[in-house]
Amino acid sequence: VLLAPRDRDRLKSEILTMRKRLERKASAAKGMNIKSGMGGIMDVEFAVQYLQLLHCRRHPDLLVPGTIAALDMIIDRRLIPDDAGKILRDAYFFMKELESHLRMIMGTADTTLPSDEEKLALIAARMGYDKRVSAMIDDYRKKTGRIREIFDRIFS
Repeated sequence: VLLAPRDRDRLKSEILTMRKRLERKASAAKGMNIKSGMGGIMDVEFAVQYLQLLHCRRHPDLLVPGTIAALDMIIDRRLIPDDAGKILRDAYFFMKELESHLRMIMGTADTTLPSDEEKLALIAARMGYDKRVSAMIDDYRKKTGRIREIFDRIFS
């Protein structure tokens, strides 16, 4: 089933429909959702999975578990430009690290950054920003912007 021929436009439409639905839910909630918000973890995961499904007939070895392993193979096979792949890879690591620290500080599985400055400062410190919340948020916004830009290019 995974290696079956696929209609590119239909596959793209189905994935974008799923992604937009999850994004609407995230935007209805207050705050910055690092997983399902625009440019979040899911943008990278959906883009990688789309590229896996789109190209697995020619490259069956793309069907590996794990976003980073699959992304590395996509980059190696030049299915996306090197710079885009490296940006996605670096941003994904940043987002996953942020998610991990967020969950440890908050003690929940919630992926929305808190509005509480004290908790944000703790997360920033764990991320290596020495409690400089604004610097962490600036990097977060830059990375989510770049992720979304690449996501849009992949799905254009």
